[in-house]
Amino acid sequence: YVPEDINRSLNRLYASGIAKDTGNFAFDLVKRIMATTTSASKFVLVPLNAAAYPVQMIGNMTLAIGQGLNPLGRRYWKDLGKGIKVGWNEVLPEKYKSKKLSLNELTELKEFNLVNKGVTASDIKRGFDEGFKGGKFGKAVEKGTNTTSGVYNLFDTAQRLSIFENYKHFLSKIIPEDTVKGMGKEFRRLAADLTNDTYMNYDRVSKNLRALSRYGFLQEFGAFIFELMRTTWNQAKLNKSMINGSFARNLEQQYNIKLSPNAQSELMREG
Repeated sequence: YVPEDINRSLNRLYASGIAKDTGNFAFDLVKRIMATTTSASKFVLVPLNAAAYPVQMIGNMTLAIGQGLNPLGRRYWKDLGKGIKVGWNEVLPEKYKSKKLSLNELTELKEFNLVNKGVTASDIKRGFDEGFKGGKFGKAVEKGTNTTSGVYNLFDTAQRLSIFENYKHFLSKIIPEDTVKGMGKEFRRLAADLTNDTYMNYDRVSKNLRALSRYGFLQEFGAFIFELMRTTWNQAKLNKSMINGSFARNLEQQYNIKLSPNAQSELMREG
């Protein structure tokens, strides 16, 4: 039992929604603080740590070699160089961006989620974006983290694009040239899907895992660890399907195409 005047006041308070809004505000504030502090600790440990860059470069190259890329081959370095140009273009201000890169090609690469999708740097950026949410200071932080994340993601983007080009090269050996031309964009999308299935990409991390990593409930680099597990598993599945013939069958059924006569021997070699 409470006095009538207090009861009326409580009814008005809850009817106005102030109590609910205050609870939502407090919850949102805690989320933003957690996202900001977690991202700040990762930011210091990774993009601001010069020692992290060669580690990332060697790590990404090892992942690429694990997918059959030959680091001593001329084609690998040509594709890697092209990837570096694309990655560097993402970092530069608009007026300094290269005009040599095709706008249509860049747009398509972004549509395929192949550019600037490094797991750790993207996780940090999302955390800061959620933590600051606009304002002059937030925009300044966003600009700084976008640039730093872009630099850290540069070699990641380059490796992803070299793997993408490698898949295109491989697929062109098992799919007849006329069929490749007929598939058009779908051929490139197929290579992009294989790339994102087998090479780490932040957009492929579960939303729930991303949130847990962003708020610090997981180990600091939990998103990276889970994405490494996903891609390793997918690589093993892909290799098995190439060897047992299911990859070729699925390809022919899905795209209604006929593979080259030597397709299975190429797939066995690749697997």
